[in-house]
Amino acid sequence: MSSFIEKPEDVFIPLVEYNNRYISADGHTRLALAVSLGFDEIMGFTTESNDIIVAFAEEAKKRNILSPYDLKIVSHSEYEVVWNKFCDEFLEEYQ
Repeated sequence: MSSFIEKPEDVFIPLVEYNNRYISADGHTRLALAVSLGFDEIMGFTTESNDIIVAFAEEAKKRNILSPYDLKIVSHSEYEVVWNKFCDEFLEEYQ
């Protein structure tokens, strides 16, 4: 992503309204990169929420991940293992 994200306008993510705030429905890697590049604002659009997005947001809150500043930067190979494992386990429990 760092090869095509050069300015805040290059980061565009879906947002859902939840508990009087906006949460990202996707694009967490782009948000982490935006933070590392020092962007204070990025582009976004609102979209419909669903139970899975809310459940992920609640899980993030339990893990003290409340903003993009709380995301841990990992290598791509680490991301594939950690994120995929987390998603598989989370979705299995959720269903």
